[in-house]
Amino acid sequence: MLNPKPNKGGGRRDSKGARVNIIFSSPRRPKKSKGDPYYALNKLEEAVHQLAVSLYPLRARLRDAFFIFNPVMARDLPAPLRADFVWIRNELTKKPSRIRAIIYNGHVVKGCTGALEATLPDLRNKKLVEIAKRICKLTDQLRVHLSKGVR
Repeated sequence: MLNPKPNKGGGRRDSKGARVNIIFSSPRRPKKSKGDPYYALNKLEEAVHQLAVSLYPLRARLRDAFFIFNPVMARDLPAPLRADFVWIRNELTKKPSRIRAIIYNGHVVKGCTGALEATLPDLRNKKLVEIAKRICKLTDQLRVHLSKGVR
């Protein structure tokens, strides 16, 4: 028999006094949050900095910038700016991930590249520049939007 009320010792206990851990097996959906536009601005500013100061070619700088702003979700941005963000992410991850044979420790094994690594090599320089400009533009627009005090 389980005692549903916690004791002074903490936790729930059965009728013999042994601690009982109750695990809920039904999945609980997390509450949808509105997101954090200040977090998005921070990540986008870091990405712009990476685009500006890195000595690598633009293709590599975009890859690094993507890894910086990848944790940002569309819900972190105000509604008017989400379309640009989704466009940037879609352009960088258009192609599906690929499975390739990789030599690892002298053995041939299967390896997987992500959608970004599958897409980047095929993008033309003009498209790379357009994506970099949109990242900078989105960062500026978000900064202006937040300076107005609107979330």
